[in-house]
Amino acid sequence: MALSVRKPSSGSVLAAWGVSAMSLVLLAVTCLVMIWAYMQQYPLRQVDGSEIPSRVTMLDDPEIIELRNHLEKSPGDDAIKARIRDLDVSLRTEFFHLQKIRNFGAYILVGSLVALVFSLKLLAGLYTKLPMPIDSAPADVSARRLGFWARIFVGMVAAGIFAGAISLYVVSAPGFSLVSDDKLGPLPAPSATAEQAKNSWPRFRGPGGSGHWPGEGIPTRFDGRTGENILWKVPIELPGRNSAIVYGNRVIVTGADKSKSMVYCFDADTGRLAWEAEVRTDESRQAGPVDVWEDVWAANTAATDGKVICAIFPTGDVACFDFNGNKRWTKYFQMSIAYGHASSLVIHDGQLLIQK
Repeated sequence: MALSVRKPSSGSVLAAWGVSAMSLVLLAVTCLVMIWAYMQQYPLRQVDGSEIPSRVTMLDDPEIIELRNHLEKSPGDDAIKARIRDLDVSLRTEFFHLQKIRNFGAYILVGSLVALVFSLKLLAGLYTKLPMPIDSAPADVSARRLGFWARIFVGMVAAGIFAGAISLYVVSAPGFSLVSDDKLGPLPAPSATAEQAKNSWPRFRGPGGSGHWPGEGIPTRFDGRTGENILWKVPIELPGRNSAIVYGNRVIVTGADKSKSMVYCFDADTGRLAWEAEVRTDESRQAGPVDVWEDVWAANTAATDGKVICAIFPTGDVACFDFNGNKRWTKYFQMSIAYGHASSLVIHDGQLLIQK
């Protein structure tokens, strides 16, 4: 028995080819728009005098870099500060708008690919071979060839979309391991009692991270100009946007810039600086500069359990001290986060918890 090819209607063929063509055009346009958005987010610029341009984030705009350099020389210039804030807001708004375009484009790519596969499958089905009771009729292989080339085409399109997605979304970074090669030492001494911790502010948002103070008699109003309910004020060398932690009569804050990271411990009764210590490790210095905004060099809040004080910085440097300022240990975590380590620390049952 020979096979004969069913002759589809011209309208069905045109509709199938039309959907295929529109899907292919939409795929191409979406890919181009996503590539354009990526190029806007991460333009090629010469960095640190290098002759070969490298891809950097659009947030490192030449104008804002120049303004920051001027601000280092004139830290009290309010006009420069205002211009930096306005420009930073504008750049961040545009950056996340472009990110939304790329995210939405990914959905369009998937939908276009599904429509393309469906239309090609429909087109191949229009030429389905039907059995005919004529032994001498020659076999028609056009439908088989059409199906073969359709599968090849769809495979190439899928491979191209996959490669494009990998190139747009994957950012290479050094490896990061949560498992240390060092052998575990003896168990640490038990943490402070619940009663001691309850009367302190040992971490970001206080006991348990609840943001609630269980004690009484705490003032709820402060006035920096009149000094209302303010016992003392002291300047620190380096800026920091972290929260203070309090344990006993000790207040701990951190400060940092692109070249230095510090922990400061003050007497809670007098504001006297009890001690200060630097955290930056040789490994992080050798790793080079970290691509973070100027206001987050010391955004992480330290933590304590009443026995040690631990701090982390966007550079990946972590250090723990006792309450006399003696350094217990330091560790450098290789950068595997585009914007640096930004979470605050938690100490629980003698264990230091770091969110990656």
